[in-house]
Amino acid sequence: MILRLLFGCGMRIGEVLSLQMKDVDLENGIITIRNAKNEKDRLVPLHFNLAPVFIRYCIAIGVNNKSEALVFPGRDENDRIISTYLISY
Repeated sequence: MILRLLFGCGMRIGEVLSLQMKDVDLENGIITIRNAKNEKDRLVPLHFNLAPVFIRYCIAIGVNNKSEALVFPGRDENDRIISTYLISY
């Protein structure tokens, strides 16, 4: 799912890893990136083919009804994955 967002939406790795459920509007297909480059917010369109996959992913990890939850939590649901950890794989 991380790779799909990186390549399918043109997001940066830090943006993907800090994404919270409240930032994802699946009905309108928009992802809100908060404090992006230059401390500005930006809107990223979500490809319509990616929305069903995203929904299944969120249901599978149990974050679909938690607005403050990280989309990609670390080992503890309040910890985020660190990008250097991903690069090592």
